[in-house]
Amino acid sequence: MARLEKNQIPDDILAFAQEHLGAPVVEFANQAGGFSQGAAARIRSAQGSRAFLKAVPREGFEGTYSLYERERNILAALPEGIRVPRLIAAYEAHGWIALLIEDVEGRHPETREEMLAVLDSLLTLPTADAVPGIPDAAADLERPFALWLEVDGSFPALTPWARRNQSMLRETAMRALDAVRGSDLVHSDLRPDNVLVDSDGVAWLVDWPWASRGAVWYDALLFVLDCSMNMEGIDRDAVIAEHSVFHGVDARKINAVLAGFAGYYVYSAQQPALEVPQSLRELQFRYAREILGWLEQRLAI
Repeated sequence: MARLEKNQIPDDILAFAQEHLGAPVVEFANQAGGFSQGAAARIRSAQGSRAFLKAVPREGFEGTYSLYERERNILAALPEGIRVPRLIAAYEAHGWIALLIEDVEGRHPETREEMLAVLDSLLTLPTADAVPGIPDAAADLERPFALWLEVDGSFPALTPWARRNQSMLRETAMRALDAVRGSDLVHSDLRPDNVLVDSDGVAWLVDWPWASRGAVWYDALLFVLDCSMNMEGIDRDAVIAEHSVFHGVDARKINAVLAGFAGYYVYSAQQPALEVPQSLRELQFRYAREILGWLEQRLAI
């Protein structure tokens, strides 16, 4: 999905960036990934200072505008000293919003070791009390976890095993809301393209509009799933058994959350791609199949 380019950004926002960088912006490099059309660019000033700029107008981009507002409030509330790039400044005027965020030099995780570094970073986050007003994960996920009720045997993302066991999967997913409840700060959109690993191997968590209050291990669970679909040599169940972010988590809770997300992805993959790219529907189909295959192994039915 094409992002807004520098020549589409109002002069007021470029002046706002210049004010905080100390010199005019001479480099503007949009970053790949994500599913929004707002500008998301690494910028450099004539003096060499750097930042990450997000910018979007309200008109025609209401959803992205709201996400940037939400992310601004979350980043402004987060304490220093955690592995999250800090908010430098924010702009909101003339129908536009822009966020200027600390630029982290790094790349998206590509190996098992870098995946584990991300799980380590989750353990450094504060409790959700650090960000007043964020929603409960259970409230955000109530509708997605109930979507099994709208799935029938004709949905293409269902595997043969899932079709035979749809009632069991629906009942398992009913326990998912209780499983995700907690007092941790949860990123809620943790994917490799929302992480940067620096030259010291430290993982920095970026893109925070979906932050919520819940159990941090469920964030980790979905991240491990995502990594296992795109990296070599990841035994998902071994990671769950070994990493401390999962210590003490009942296997039934893990199964419940996987079942909840499986229903969400099975349902979503079937919906028309009217306001989202078709590539998102294809990704949702892939997630559905991957989770259902994992559940078949875990439940051994």
